Amino acid sequence: MHRREWIYLGATLGGTAALTAILSRAPRGHSRGLSESGLEKSDGPLALPPGFRQTILSRSGTAMSDGLRTPDLPDGMACFQGPDGSYVLMRNHEIGRSPSRGAFPQGQPSLAFDRGQDGGVSRLVVDPKTLAVKRSNMVLTGTTLNCSGGPSPFGYLTCEETENTGHGWVFLCDPAASSLAAPRPLHGYGRFRHEAAAVDPRTLCAYLSEDQNDGCLYRFVPRDPGAPFEGRLQVARAAGQANFDTAAMRRGASLEIEWVEIPDPAAKQTPTREQGSERGALTIRRAEGIWFDAGRTGSRPSVLVSATTGGTAGKGQIFRLILGDARRPDRLELIAEAPPLGGLQFPDNITVAPWGEPIVAEDGMGPQHLRGIRPDGTSYVIARNVASDSEFAGVCFSPDGSTLFCNLQRDGLTIAIRGPWDKVQDLPSS
Repeated sequence: MHRREWIYLGATLGGTAALTAILSRAPRGHSRGLSESGLEKSDGPLALPPGFRQTILSRSGTAMSDGLRTPDLPDGMACFQGPDGSYVLMRNHEIGRSPSRGAFPQGQPSLAFDRGQDGGVSRLVVDPKTLAVKRSNMVLTGTTLNCSGGPSPFGYLTCEETENTGHGWVFLCDPAASSLAAPRPLHGYGRFRHEAAAVDPRTLCAYLSEDQNDGCLYRFVPRDPGAPFEGRLQVARAAGQANFDTAAMRRGASLEIEWVEIPDPAAKQTPTREQGSERGALTIRRAEGIWFDAGRTGSRPSVLVSATTGGTAGKGQIFRLILGDARRPDRLELIAEAPPLGGLQFPDNITVAPWGEPIVAEDGMGPQHLRGIRPDGTSYVIARNVASDSEFAGVCFSPDGSTLFCNLQRDGLTIAIRGPWDKVQDLPSS
Protein backbone atom coordinates (compact mmCIF):
# COMPACT_ATOMS: atom_id res chain seq x y z
CA MET A 1 0.00 0.00 0.00
CA HIS A 2 1.40 3.38 -0.99
CA ARG A 3 1.79 5.55 2.08
CA ARG A 4 -0.13 8.46 0.50
CA GLU A 5 -3.12 6.38 -0.58
CA TRP A 6 -5.41 6.96 2.38
CA ILE A 7 -7.52 10.10 2.54
CA TYR A 8 -8.75 11.35 5.90
CA LEU A 9 -9.94 14.69 7.20
CA GLY A 10 -6.77 15.25 9.26
CA ALA A 11 -4.73 15.59 6.06
CA THR A 12 -7.34 17.42 4.00
CA LEU A 13 -8.87 19.76 6.52
CA GLY A 14 -11.69 21.91 5.28
CA GLY A 15 -13.69 19.07 3.78
CA THR A 16 -15.18 19.80 0.38
CA ALA A 17 -15.02 23.18 -1.28
CA ALA A 18 -18.80 23.41 -1.13
CA LEU A 19 -18.85 22.81 2.62
CA THR A 20 -16.11 25.39 3.13
CA ALA A 21 -18.12 27.93 1.16
CA ILE A 22 -21.24 27.25 3.22
CA LEU A 23 -19.34 27.63 6.47
CA SER A 24 -17.71 30.87 5.36
CA ARG A 25 -21.18 32.35 4.79
CA ALA A 26 -22.51 31.28 8.19
CA PRO A 27 -23.31 34.27 10.42
CA ARG A 28 -21.79 34.43 13.88
CA GLY A 29 -23.67 35.05 17.08
CA HIS A 30 -26.77 33.38 18.56
CA SER A 31 -29.56 34.86 16.48
CA ARG A 32 -31.39 31.75 15.30
CA GLY A 33 -33.72 31.48 18.27
CA LEU A 34 -32.24 28.31 19.70
CA SER A 35 -33.09 27.11 23.21
CA GLU A 36 -30.74 27.88 26.07
CA SER A 37 -28.88 24.60 25.59
CA GLY A 38 -29.18 24.75 21.81
CA LEU A 39 -30.20 21.07 21.77
CA GLU A 40 -33.39 19.14 21.14
CA LYS A 41 -34.24 15.69 22.46
CA SER A 42 -35.10 12.95 20.00
CA ASP A 43 -35.89 9.24 19.93
CA GLY A 44 -32.21 8.38 19.83
CA PRO A 45 -29.60 8.36 22.60
CA LEU A 46 -28.35 11.85 21.73
CA ALA A 47 -29.80 15.32 22.11
CA LEU A 48 -28.69 17.37 19.10
CA PRO A 49 -29.09 20.91 17.73
CA PRO A 50 -32.22 21.60 15.65
CA GLY A 51 -32.02 20.12 12.17
CA PHE A 52 -29.45 17.46 13.09
CA ARG A 53 -30.11 13.73 12.93
CA GLN A 54 -28.40 10.63 14.28
CA THR A 55 -28.00 7.16 12.82
CA ILE A 56 -26.87 4.18 14.90
CA LEU A 57 -24.40 2.24 12.76
CA SER A 58 -23.39 -0.56 15.10
CA ARG A 59 -24.18 -2.18 18.46
CA SER A 60 -21.84 -4.32 20.55
CA GLY A 61 -22.89 -7.95 20.78
CA THR A 62 -24.41 -8.14 17.31
CA ALA A 63 -22.90 -10.17 14.48
CA MET A 64 -20.61 -8.47 11.98
CA SER A 65 -20.64 -9.45 8.33
CA ASP A 66 -17.54 -11.64 8.88
CA GLY A 67 -19.65 -13.66 11.35
CA LEU A 68 -17.77 -12.46 14.41
CA ARG A 69 -19.26 -10.77 17.45
CA THR A 70 -19.05 -6.95 17.53
CA PRO A 71 -16.79 -6.37 20.55
CA ASP A 72 -17.75 -4.20 23.52
CA LEU A 73 -16.29 -0.85 24.56
CA PRO A 74 -15.76 0.94 21.24
CA ASP A 75 -13.24 3.72 21.77
CA GLY A 76 -10.97 5.70 19.43
CA MET A 77 -11.76 5.84 15.71
CA ALA A 78 -10.66 7.39 12.44
CA CYS A 79 -12.49 7.63 9.12
CA PHE A 80 -10.84 7.01 5.75
CA GLN A 81 -12.15 7.18 2.20
CA GLY A 82 -12.28 3.86 0.40
CA PRO A 83 -11.45 3.45 -3.30
CA ASP A 84 -15.16 3.51 -4.19
CA GLY A 85 -15.87 6.59 -2.06
CA SER A 86 -17.17 4.62 0.94
CA TYR A 87 -16.44 5.79 4.45
CA VAL A 88 -14.13 3.30 6.19
CA LEU A 89 -14.33 3.57 9.97
CA MET A 90 -11.50 1.97 11.92
CA ARG A 91 -12.62 1.41 15.52
CA ASN A 92 -10.78 0.45 18.70
CA HIS A 93 -12.17 -1.75 21.46
CA GLU A 94 -10.75 -1.05 24.93
CA ILE A 95 -10.87 -4.62 26.23
CA GLY A 96 -8.25 -6.52 28.23
CA ARG A 97 -8.62 -10.16 29.16
CA SER A 98 -12.37 -10.70 28.73
CA PRO A 99 -13.35 -13.29 26.09
CA SER A 100 -17.09 -12.72 26.56
CA ARG A 101 -16.70 -9.04 25.61
CA GLY A 102 -14.48 -9.55 22.57
CA ALA A 103 -14.98 -10.87 19.05
CA PHE A 104 -13.87 -14.42 19.91
CA PRO A 105 -15.76 -15.67 23.00
CA GLN A 106 -14.57 -19.23 22.32
CA GLY A 107 -10.90 -18.29 22.21
CA GLN A 108 -8.49 -16.22 20.16
CA PRO A 109 -7.33 -17.40 16.71
CA SER A 110 -3.74 -17.99 15.59
CA LEU A 111 -3.55 -14.47 14.10
CA ALA A 112 -3.99 -12.90 17.55
CA PHE A 113 -1.06 -10.83 18.81
CA ASP A 114 -1.56 -12.37 22.26
CA ARG A 115 -4.14 -15.15 22.65
CA GLY A 116 -4.59 -14.15 26.28
CA GLN A 117 -5.99 -10.69 25.42
CA ASP A 118 -9.25 -9.71 23.75
CA GLY A 119 -8.84 -6.10 22.59
CA GLY A 120 -8.47 -5.10 18.97
CA VAL A 121 -9.74 -3.10 16.02
CA SER A 122 -12.88 -3.56 13.94
CA ARG A 123 -13.80 -2.00 10.61
CA LEU A 124 -17.06 -0.57 9.27
CA VAL A 125 -17.54 0.24 5.59
CA VAL A 126 -20.35 2.80 5.33
CA ASP A 127 -22.32 4.05 2.32
CA PRO A 128 -21.68 7.82 2.16
CA LYS A 129 -25.20 8.57 0.91
CA THR A 130 -27.43 6.32 3.00
CA LEU A 131 -25.10 5.58 5.95
CA ALA A 132 -25.93 1.90 5.54
CA VAL A 133 -23.15 -0.39 6.78
CA LYS A 134 -21.95 -2.31 3.72
CA ARG A 135 -19.47 -4.53 5.55
CA SER A 136 -18.07 -5.00 9.04
CA ASN A 137 -15.15 -7.13 10.17
CA MET A 138 -12.31 -7.53 12.64
CA VAL A 139 -8.88 -6.31 11.52
CA LEU A 140 -6.73 -6.80 14.65
CA THR A 141 -7.16 -8.96 17.74
CA GLY A 142 -5.18 -10.13 20.76
CA THR A 143 -4.10 -6.67 21.81
CA THR A 144 -5.11 -5.06 25.10
CA LEU A 145 -6.84 -1.87 26.12
CA ASN A 146 -6.91 -0.32 22.65
CA CYS A 147 -7.84 3.15 23.77
CA SER A 148 -7.39 5.73 21.05
CA GLY A 149 -5.08 6.04 18.08
CA GLY A 150 -5.41 8.09 14.94
CA PRO A 151 -5.24 8.33 11.16
CA SER A 152 -1.97 8.48 9.26
CA PRO A 153 -0.82 8.42 5.63
CA PHE A 154 0.05 4.74 6.17
CA GLY A 155 -3.29 3.62 7.61
CA TYR A 156 -4.88 3.49 11.04
CA LEU A 157 -2.77 3.64 14.20
CA THR A 158 -4.20 1.93 17.30
CA CYS A 159 -2.65 2.36 20.74
CA GLU A 160 -2.42 0.03 23.74
CA GLU A 161 -2.92 1.90 27.01
CA THR A 162 -0.78 -0.32 29.22
CA GLU A 163 2.78 -1.02 30.31
CA ASN A 164 2.15 -4.72 30.97
CA THR A 165 4.88 -7.08 29.79
CA GLY A 166 4.76 -7.63 26.04
CA HIS A 167 2.26 -4.84 25.48
CA GLY A 168 2.15 -1.05 25.30
CA TRP A 169 2.69 -0.68 21.55
CA VAL A 170 1.18 1.22 18.65
CA PHE A 171 -0.07 -1.04 15.84
CA LEU A 172 -0.60 -0.19 12.17
CA CYS A 173 -3.87 -1.42 10.62
CA ASP A 174 -4.82 -1.36 6.94
CA PRO A 175 -8.23 0.26 6.26
CA ALA A 176 -8.52 -2.04 3.22
CA ALA A 177 -8.31 -5.21 5.34
CA SER A 178 -11.58 -7.06 4.70
CA SER A 179 -10.70 -9.80 7.19
CA LEU A 180 -8.56 -10.36 10.26
CA ALA A 181 -4.92 -9.53 9.53
CA ALA A 182 -1.56 -10.27 11.14
CA PRO A 183 -0.63 -7.69 13.81
CA ARG A 184 1.99 -5.09 12.96
CA PRO A 185 3.45 -3.44 16.08
CA LEU A 186 5.51 -0.29 15.52
CA HIS A 187 8.33 -0.79 18.01
CA GLY A 188 10.00 2.49 17.09
CA TYR A 189 7.05 4.41 18.55
CA GLY A 190 8.04 3.16 22.00
CA ARG A 191 6.42 1.06 24.70
CA PHE A 192 4.35 2.95 27.30
CA ARG A 193 0.74 3.72 28.19
CA HIS A 194 -0.10 5.01 24.73
CA GLU A 195 -3.34 6.92 24.33
CA ALA A 196 -3.39 8.44 20.85
CA ALA A 197 -1.18 9.22 17.86
CA ALA A 198 -1.08 11.97 15.23
CA VAL A 199 1.17 12.03 12.17
CA ASP A 200 2.34 15.14 10.33
CA PRO A 201 1.96 14.09 6.66
CA ARG A 202 4.69 16.54 5.59
CA THR A 203 7.46 15.11 7.77
CA LEU A 204 5.96 11.75 8.82
CA CYS A 205 6.80 12.61 12.42
CA ALA A 206 4.38 10.97 14.85
CA TYR A 207 3.18 12.75 18.01
CA LEU A 208 2.18 10.43 20.85
CA SER A 209 0.20 11.07 24.04
CA GLU A 210 0.40 9.19 27.36
CA ASP A 211 -2.56 8.79 29.71
CA GLN A 212 -0.85 9.28 33.08
CA ASN A 213 -1.04 12.04 35.69
CA ASP A 214 2.69 12.51 35.12
CA GLY A 215 2.51 11.59 31.44
CA CYS A 216 4.81 12.95 28.76
CA LEU A 217 4.37 14.13 25.19
CA TYR A 218 6.46 12.19 22.68
CA ARG A 219 7.61 12.60 19.09
CA PHE A 220 8.89 9.90 16.75
CA VAL A 221 11.22 11.22 14.03
CA PRO A 222 11.81 8.88 11.05
CA ARG A 223 15.38 8.56 9.82
CA ASP A 224 14.23 8.26 6.22
CA PRO A 225 10.83 8.87 4.55
CA GLY A 226 11.31 5.56 2.78
CA ALA A 227 11.48 3.75 6.14
CA PRO A 228 9.01 5.78 8.21
CA PHE A 229 8.97 3.46 11.24
CA GLU A 230 12.72 3.48 11.84
CA GLY A 231 14.04 6.47 13.73
CA ARG A 232 14.26 8.21 17.09
CA LEU A 233 11.76 8.53 19.93
CA GLN A 234 11.92 11.90 21.68
CA VAL A 235 10.17 13.57 24.60
CA ALA A 236 9.06 17.20 24.93
CA ARG A 237 10.85 19.48 27.39
CA ALA A 238 10.11 23.14 28.13
CA ALA A 239 13.12 25.22 27.09
CA GLY A 240 14.98 26.35 30.19
CA GLN A 241 12.45 24.76 32.59
CA ALA A 242 13.18 21.17 33.54
CA ASN A 243 10.20 18.98 34.55
CA PHE A 244 7.68 21.75 33.92
CA ASP A 245 4.10 20.89 34.99
CA THR A 246 1.73 22.19 32.30
CA ALA A 247 -1.25 22.06 34.69
CA ALA A 248 -0.13 25.47 35.98
CA MET A 249 -0.44 27.19 32.59
CA ARG A 250 -3.16 29.75 31.87
CA ARG A 251 -5.02 30.20 28.60
CA GLY A 252 -2.90 32.05 26.08
CA ALA A 253 0.40 31.11 27.73
CA SER A 254 2.93 29.27 25.59
CA LEU A 255 6.26 27.48 25.96
CA GLU A 256 9.16 26.94 23.62
CA ILE A 257 9.64 23.19 23.21
CA GLU A 258 12.85 21.21 22.98
CA TRP A 259 12.93 17.54 22.02
CA VAL A 260 15.17 15.16 23.95
CA GLU A 261 15.96 11.62 22.85
CA ILE A 262 14.67 8.59 24.79
CA PRO A 263 17.55 6.08 24.88
CA ASP A 264 15.45 2.93 25.51
CA PRO A 265 12.13 3.28 23.62
CA ALA A 266 11.17 -0.33 24.35
CA ALA A 267 11.48 0.34 28.10
CA LYS A 268 13.54 -2.82 28.61
CA GLN A 269 15.17 -1.44 31.75
CA THR A 270 13.37 1.78 32.71
CA PRO A 271 9.81 2.91 31.93
CA THR A 272 9.76 5.41 29.08
CA ARG A 273 8.09 8.03 31.26
CA GLU A 274 10.85 7.77 33.87
CA GLN A 275 13.48 8.15 31.17
CA GLY A 276 11.71 11.34 30.13
CA SER A 277 11.56 12.67 33.68
CA GLU A 278 15.29 12.04 34.14
CA ARG A 279 15.85 14.26 31.10
CA GLY A 280 13.63 17.12 32.29
CA ALA A 281 10.52 16.29 30.27
CA LEU A 282 7.41 18.39 30.83
CA THR A 283 4.32 16.64 32.17
CA ILE A 284 0.75 16.78 30.92
CA ARG A 285 -2.00 15.59 33.27
CA ARG A 286 -3.51 12.60 31.48
CA ALA A 287 -2.74 13.56 27.90
CA GLU A 288 -5.39 11.69 25.93
CA GLY A 289 -6.70 12.92 22.59
CA ILE A 290 -4.21 14.12 19.99
CA TRP A 291 -4.90 15.22 16.40
CA PHE A 292 -2.94 16.83 13.57
CA ASP A 293 -4.33 20.15 12.27
CA ALA A 294 -3.07 21.20 8.84
CA GLY A 295 -3.94 24.81 9.63
CA ARG A 296 -5.52 27.59 7.63
CA THR A 297 -4.14 30.37 5.47
CA GLY A 298 -1.75 32.36 7.63
CA SER A 299 -1.54 29.77 10.43
CA ARG A 300 1.02 27.07 10.99
CA PRO A 301 0.27 23.36 11.16
CA SER A 302 -0.20 22.15 14.71
CA VAL A 303 -1.09 19.21 16.91
CA LEU A 304 -4.01 19.43 19.33
CA VAL A 305 -3.65 17.70 22.70
CA SER A 306 -6.29 17.23 25.39
CA ALA A 307 -5.26 16.88 29.04
CA THR A 308 -8.19 15.23 30.79
CA THR A 309 -7.37 16.30 34.35
CA GLY A 310 -5.12 19.30 33.72
CA GLY A 311 -5.68 22.87 34.91
CA THR A 312 -6.29 24.54 38.25
CA ALA A 313 -9.69 22.87 38.64
CA GLY A 314 -8.30 19.50 37.54
CA LYS A 315 -11.07 19.20 34.94
CA GLY A 316 -9.12 19.53 31.74
CA GLN A 317 -7.04 21.57 29.34
CA ILE A 318 -6.69 21.80 25.57
CA PHE A 319 -3.22 22.52 24.14
CA ARG A 320 -2.01 23.36 20.67
CA LEU A 321 1.53 22.32 19.75
CA ILE A 322 2.42 24.83 17.03
CA LEU A 323 4.94 23.14 14.76
CA GLY A 324 8.04 25.14 13.95
CA ASP A 325 10.48 25.07 11.07
CA ALA A 326 14.17 25.71 10.44
CA ARG A 327 13.82 29.24 11.84
CA ARG A 328 11.25 28.77 14.59
CA PRO A 329 11.02 26.19 17.39
CA ASP A 330 7.86 24.28 18.27
CA ARG A 331 5.67 26.01 20.85
CA LEU A 332 3.04 24.57 23.20
CA GLU A 333 0.10 26.94 23.78
CA LEU A 334 -2.86 26.50 26.13
CA ILE A 335 -6.01 27.35 24.17
CA ALA A 336 -8.75 26.28 26.62
CA GLU A 337 -9.17 25.29 30.27
CA ALA A 338 -12.17 23.68 31.94
CA PRO A 339 -13.79 25.94 34.56
CA PRO A 340 -14.57 24.71 38.10
CA LEU A 341 -18.30 24.48 37.27
CA GLY A 342 -20.11 24.07 33.97
CA GLY A 343 -18.73 24.18 30.47
CA LEU A 344 -16.04 21.85 29.23
CA GLN A 345 -15.37 18.95 31.62
CA PHE A 346 -12.70 16.23 31.34
CA PRO A 347 -11.86 16.34 27.60
CA ASP A 348 -10.72 13.04 26.09
CA ASN A 349 -10.71 12.20 22.36
CA ILE A 350 -10.25 15.20 20.09
CA THR A 351 -10.52 16.03 16.38
CA VAL A 352 -10.66 19.11 14.15
CA ALA A 353 -13.91 20.22 12.51
CA PRO A 354 -14.06 21.26 8.84
CA TRP A 355 -14.49 24.87 10.04
CA GLY A 356 -11.23 24.65 11.98
CA GLU A 357 -12.33 24.38 15.62
CA PRO A 358 -11.41 21.50 17.95
CA ILE A 359 -14.20 19.04 18.77
CA VAL A 360 -13.74 17.09 22.00
CA ALA A 361 -15.43 14.11 23.63
CA GLU A 362 -16.01 14.34 27.36
CA ASP A 363 -15.22 11.54 29.82
CA GLY A 364 -16.26 12.78 33.24
CA MET A 365 -19.09 12.68 35.72
CA GLY A 366 -22.74 13.49 35.05
CA PRO A 367 -24.06 14.30 31.56
CA GLN A 368 -21.53 13.64 28.79
CA HIS A 369 -21.11 15.89 25.76
CA LEU A 370 -19.41 16.44 22.45
CA ARG A 371 -18.17 20.03 22.52
CA GLY A 372 -16.65 22.47 20.09
CA ILE A 373 -13.96 24.87 21.32
CA ARG A 374 -14.11 28.47 20.11
CA PRO A 375 -11.04 30.69 19.58
CA ASP A 376 -11.80 32.52 22.84
CA GLY A 377 -11.60 29.25 24.80
CA THR A 378 -15.34 28.90 25.43
CA SER A 379 -17.21 25.81 24.31
CA TYR A 380 -20.54 24.89 22.76
CA VAL A 381 -22.43 21.59 22.86
CA ILE A 382 -22.91 19.58 19.67
CA ALA A 383 -24.38 16.49 21.34
CA ARG A 384 -25.42 15.27 24.79
CA ASN A 385 -25.84 11.64 25.82
CA VAL A 386 -29.38 11.51 27.20
CA ALA A 387 -29.57 7.69 27.34
CA SER A 388 -26.88 6.99 29.95
CA ASP A 389 -23.77 8.37 31.63
CA SER A 390 -21.47 6.64 29.14
CA GLU A 391 -18.55 8.65 27.87
CA PHE A 392 -18.25 9.75 24.26
CA ALA A 393 -15.29 8.38 22.30
CA GLY A 394 -13.97 8.03 18.77
CA VAL A 395 -14.99 11.49 17.58
CA CYS A 396 -13.97 12.04 13.94
CA PHE A 397 -15.34 13.48 10.70
CA SER A 398 -15.78 11.82 7.33
CA PRO A 399 -13.22 12.90 4.70
CA ASP A 400 -15.83 15.09 2.97
CA GLY A 401 -16.67 16.83 6.26
CA SER A 402 -20.39 16.05 6.12
CA THR A 403 -20.64 13.44 8.88
CA LEU A 404 -19.43 13.34 12.47
CA PHE A 405 -18.89 9.88 13.95
CA CYS A 406 -18.70 8.97 17.63
CA ASN A 407 -19.06 6.09 20.06
CA LEU A 408 -20.95 5.77 23.32
CA GLN A 409 -18.39 3.47 24.87
CA ARG A 410 -20.19 1.65 27.67
CA ASP A 411 -23.41 1.51 25.63
CA GLY A 412 -21.53 -0.14 22.77
CA LEU A 413 -22.95 2.20 20.13
CA THR A 414 -21.33 3.73 17.06
CA ILE A 415 -23.29 6.73 15.78
CA ALA A 416 -23.21 9.03 12.75
CA ILE A 417 -24.38 12.66 13.06
CA ARG A 418 -25.42 14.84 10.13
CA GLY A 419 -27.02 18.24 9.88
CA PRO A 420 -26.56 21.93 9.04
CA TRP A 421 -22.97 22.34 10.20
CA ASP A 422 -23.03 26.01 9.20
CA LYS A 423 -25.39 26.63 12.14
CA VAL A 424 -23.14 25.32 14.91
CA GLN A 425 -21.47 28.72 15.01
CA ASP A 426 -24.77 30.03 16.43
CA LEU A 427 -24.91 27.61 19.34
CA PRO A 428 -24.64 29.29 22.75
CA SER A 429 -21.25 29.34 24.46
CA SER A 430 -20.77 27.74 27.85
